[in-house]
Amino acid sequence: STPVTGALWRSEDGGGTWTNIPFPKPDLTRIKSPETVLGSIVTALAIDPKNPKNLYTNVTVRTQMSIGATQILFRSRGAILKSTDSGKTWKEIRPLDERSYRVLAIDPRDPSTIYAGIERFLLRSTNGGGSWSEVSTVFAPMSLTVDPWDGAKVYATSGDAILKTSNRGKN
Repeated sequence: STPVTGALWRSEDGGGTWTNIPFPKPDLTRIKSPETVLGSIVTALAIDPKNPKNLYTNVTVRTQMSIGATQILFRSRGAILKSTDSGKTWKEIRPLDERSYRVLAIDPRDPSTIYAGIERFLLRSTNGGGSWSEVSTVFAPMSLTVDPWDGAKVYATSGDAILKTSNRGKN
């Protein structure tokens, strides 16, 4: 299979110099032949504000599979990964599945609360990514942020709308 490609970079001097850190790689064993991996992308990176060694990212893996003589099926699958050592190593906290994760946000007052925006839902973990639940329907979130003074307020953008919840994403 084709290796997962891409790059993440880190600066420890305000952007003066940059160091490449290992690209997070989800477990690709769920992708079976005749499906092949084309590559992957990262669209979000969230840093724990109380412990900056804790990083969260999403990886979307693009695959293709021939169907018959003339048709090709393209798919996207996503995973969420966590690093506790500033990106040196990564561990899946939400395994590769049929969803494409778009955005991530961490509650600045309670960094064990993490939000992930997928195609039509907002997911929340209250234990650092150990488990996840669907908390709200949000159509195609493009950005996501948690109010730094009130963690119950979560904001998302979706196309031409700005959405707000005041109860940690429940509605």
